[in-house]
Amino acid sequence: MNKRVVIFGGSGFVGQSIAKQLATAEYQVISISRSGKPKQVEPWMEQVTWVRADVFTPTDWQEHVKSGDVLIDAIGLLVENKAKQLTYQRYHYKLVKLMVTSLGSSQPDLFIYVSAAHGLPFHQGYLYWKKQAEAFLEKQSFPVAFIKPSLLYGEGRKYSRAMARMILFSKKLPIIQQALTPIKPQPVEKVGVAVQQAIKQSLKGDRYES
Repeated sequence: MNKRVVIFGGSGFVGQSIAKQLATAEYQVISISRSGKPKQVEPWMEQVTWVRADVFTPTDWQEHVKSGDVLIDAIGLLVENKAKQLTYQRYHYKLVKLMVTSLGSSQPDLFIYVSAAHGLPFHQGYLYWKKQAEAFLEKQSFPVAFIKPSLLYGEGRKYSRAMARMILFSKKLPIIQQALTPIKPQPVEKVGVAVQQAIKQSLKGDRYES
């Protein structure tokens, strides 16, 4: 039987790509998110256990996490809304600390954090708080792996698709071409592939390098 994998934010844009990749590879996948099961219906979704829970309330999800699981933080925030407490600090950093401190004796075999390869234009603090989360996780006693994609696009996220088009167009303009060189928009499905590779390498005792 394949490894148990718990995905925080599994019903989201990035989380679904990971859940689909792992479910079709016959991993035991559990998604924990505020919305529970996605509204759209796809065959692979029947292979996932969808848990509706507030990730900021550990008592909502602790019973679904066991020692030896692979834990994945696929929760990310692209646009802040401070009036609604939607901030990079809260979602990219404080939530990671809350998850780890709430695990108790249920230590994972691997903790995978979906970070980022670089910052994004007009999104101040986006990368900084992801880097703070990485530094915190590096200090833990359990194995960690970081997935660091560039700007992701795909079905279900019009904002990032539009941004990807804008960046690809802007790269043709000499004035700002150099500033945008590190940003290489990529399909969200690549994250699921990278996560599966990280799990495979961890099971062999190797560390995944994004």
